[in-house]
Amino acid sequence: MVWQLAKIAAVVALLGTAAAVVRRGRLHPALEAIRRAQGGAPAPGVSAKRKMLALVLAILAALVAVAGGTEVQLQIILDQAGFFCGSIDGVWGRKSEAALAAYARSLGIAPLASSTGAERAEALRFLNRSAVPLFKWHAISAQDVKSVTGPLPGTPQGKAALDALGYETLEEALAEKGHCSPALLRALNPSADWPNPAEGTQVVMPAVRRMEFLTQAQRRNLHWPKAAQLRVSLAGKSISAYDAKGALIAYAPCSIAAKRSNLPPQGVVTVSTMAQLPNYTWSPDSAADGTSKYILSPGPNNPVGLAWIGLSLPGYGIHGTPYPEQIGRAESHGCFRLANWCAVWFYNLVDTGVKVVIEN
Repeated sequence: MVWQLAKIAAVVALLGTAAAVVRRGRLHPALEAIRRAQGGAPAPGVSAKRKMLALVLAILAALVAVAGGTEVQLQIILDQAGFFCGSIDGVWGRKSEAALAAYARSLGIAPLASSTGAERAEALRFLNRSAVPLFKWHAISAQDVKSVTGPLPGTPQGKAALDALGYETLEEALAEKGHCSPALLRALNPSADWPNPAEGTQVVMPAVRRMEFLTQAQRRNLHWPKAAQLRVSLAGKSISAYDAKGALIAYAPCSIAAKRSNLPPQGVVTVSTMAQLPNYTWSPDSAADGTSKYILSPGPNNPVGLAWIGLSLPGYGIHGTPYPEQIGRAESHGCFRLANWCAVWFYNLVDTGVKVVIEN
């Protein structure tokens, strides 16, 4: 994996000149032949600058593939479709294989083999025949900078004193925005001043959907899928969403209870409550200062992340987490943890009353 990321970093570094050229409005001579091969003038309503930007991103995708980034691209395609592997990191393992298998089921096709590099390359060619952009340039904005609140206290008491539990660094914020690991973000942008690049810095990141809550009107306008049922697999450590016709519409790995005694009973429950940007009540068994509980403010580093989907089973829910790289393990206190972007995605799929099947 380290070697793969090093190769990705090397080829991405070659695009520094191309990025600057796009800002100047002309291509480097080394890329001019490729531009000519694309042919013609920009389409009506599309500026030459935008066309060159799209071309540079296409070249980036090609270079990453040559450098051994097939796995990264497959993970991005799955993420774009709502079939998540957790953090996009270029590491092909159990979670990526499960997401690919779920996506194949949703398409009604036979499982796509992915055990070898050659099989993954073939799966990538099959799934990306429409050549959807997989990477994008992002200029670090004032809003990105504002989302960073700095290093957080290590105790619940300290966190309870804060007005918001934001990101600790821009690296953390941008990795979550790109649904990727900090290591991949650094590999794609080796010259950036990590962990806190300056506002206005252009960075390359996976072209994934923006993490945002949708109103009912937005869901209708976007023809957003609507889940009629969620299925939680305790053995598979995953959550799948199905529409009213029984079609699989989303999949994500989740963390479950570390102790078997904390696992919820198998059966059918319903979504009973939903909350965007929830706070969190931390209740210690005993506190040295005599405090019985602490209220932790909302934010991506809140213990339940950005979204809470409460279940009719008292004490249980589906929610986000500050630690997306740890998703897929048996480590929670009983609830079902998702990466924040997955929690927001599933939040947009469900309404109160939706059935949730908990099974082994």
